[in-house]
Amino acid sequence: MIERKTLAQEMEDILNRLKELSKLDFPKYRTYKRPDGTWVDREPVPEYLEQEELIRRWQELQAVEQYFHREHNQLLIGLQLWCLANDLADEPKPMDIPLLVRIATTVSAS
Repeated sequence: MIERKTLAQEMEDILNRLKELSKLDFPKYRTYKRPDGTWVDREPVPEYLEQEELIRRWQELQAVEQYFHREHNQLLIGLQLWCLANDLADEPKPMDIPLLVRIATTVSAS
């Protein structure tokens, strides 16, 4: 079964791993001699590659989080504008106040 994490859990895991990696003192690149005798120059160190991938993923998650905050704000503004327009109408439509309260509470808690 695939473990599913929330956005916050994944961001916390990434942050913890980045903290662990920051404690290590590793170079970005390494030079070594292969068993066949050839030298490899400037090969990226696996920890460095992992760190770069974690940073890239962190930035992706931040973009997703910002998108949801922006959509949340637009939804609240849309709800407020709809209520204002309804209040200003000559014949206002009856509003289901408990439903509006539940929507606003649910959206605000997100």
